[in-house]
Amino acid sequence: MTATTEDDFLGGRLRIRQPANGYRAGIEPVLLAACVPARPGDSVLDLGTGTGVALFCLMARVAGLDAAGLDRQAALADLAAENAAANDLKADIVVGDVAALPPRLRARVFDHVIANPPFFDRRRGSRRAAVSSQAPIGVSKPR
Repeated sequence: MTATTEDDFLGGRLRIRQPANGYRAGIEPVLLAACVPARPGDSVLDLGTGTGVALFCLMARVAGLDAAGLDRQAALADLAAENAAANDLKADIVVGDVAALPPRLRARVFDHVIANPPFFDRRRGSRRAAVSSQAPIGVSKPR
């Protein structure tokens, strides 16, 4: 992994290690987590969890979640697992692809599925990257 920084989220309630360069979590995952109508005991899956910011912000807001995060980049998934441990949060962080969910996630049912996919500017990136960011990624189970 390249250089990392440690950044505070939720007024310091969470301390997150993330890559110093490239995509860096900001306000978007915090807002995403605030929008999830989760209750204690609910299960949540974060697709493309990266370093875990959205998932961990949600877990900090709602205690007792059954939480899992999926990322296809092993280095980011490793950081997410380290961030969970450093913040005393229990989450199942899995390396894998949304298009082919690993068996331990495919076998489960989730109350909430969240994702904060990266933004690709079509004018600057490849068409393939832009199209891949628009694929459907999951559906929340109705209450």
